[in-house]
Amino acid sequence: MQFFLKESKFFHASLTNTFHLMNSLRVASDLLSTEVERVVGAGASDEVLRALYSPPMGASGQNIRQFAAAGAVAREHALAELWLFDLMGRYEFWSKSLPALDGVRGAQFPTKDYSPHSAKSGYGDIFGQLAVDPRMSAAFLPGIEADPNFLGERVDDALLIFRLYKECRNSLSHTGGLALPLAEVFGAEASSRAADLHVLPDGQHVPMPVFLEDEPVRISFQQIRCFSAILLRLVFTLDSHMLRSPWGHAEWTRRWEANFGIRQLVTTKKKFPRWVSDYFARIGTPAPLVTDELRDLLSVDGKVQIRP
Repeated sequence: MQFFLKESKFFHASLTNTFHLMNSLRVASDLLSTEVERVVGAGASDEVLRALYSPPMGASGQNIRQFAAAGAVAREHALAELWLFDLMGRYEFWSKSLPALDGVRGAQFPTKDYSPHSAKSGYGDIFGQLAVDPRMSAAFLPGIEADPNFLGERVDDALLIFRLYKECRNSLSHTGGLALPLAEVFGAEASSRAADLHVLPDGQHVPMPVFLEDEPVRISFQQIRCFSAILLRLVFTLDSHMLRSPWGHAEWTRRWEANFGIRQLVTTKKKFPRWVSDYFARIGTPAPLVTDELRDLLSVDGKVQIRP
């Protein structure tokens, strides 16, 4: 999976780092809980717990005791909530950074009238205003479509899942963790229209979080893994829209000239596939499949001469 926008690359890197951190916390929690529960069960005081485990500044033996008392299920829910808030904030910031369009509406809301609760402009309305550059699309689209992370016509379905998790986040923030009306609404809609997208990276299906209004919102770690995967697919797909637009063509040209100037580069037909991978990596642009359309893009723009 390759990205065009630097903001998309940052999002991918931060998502990967957060994934490793959260799984490390899960492992540490499970390992520590067994030991702490044994010591607490033996009657250790807060002072003894503090002496045994040397918590960092600001933490206390009481914190360790509460950790042991919470239980494995509660600890996992807490980690899942923490990860949800982190992912949501990162994706919202990424959507606001999209150039040349209203990324908040385009990357956070389904197309108007896509569902009974899509009353305002969204993905199709905003990205529909973004023209497609024919030569950029012809050169890059085959490689994009070959990537299993590309959502194609399923962006609105994926955004239903995004709205569901956003309402879960809002419920945890504003109502003490009781499901808001829209959490119930988007849970039902997403389950009906996008259940097949709610999968782990290996393709394993995980049931969506579905709640009735005012029910406690509880989200599992596996559900957040699915949400993380769908966010990554959204970023990849919307990033590809930007790449194939006139804005993307201009930005690609700017990067090319910043690295190689305006002189025409020369390669051979035999070396061309490896050349493409190398030179596109240098300018931070996804390497397209080697096709006649790519050769046309490079030759018509006068960037490359391909010799026999």
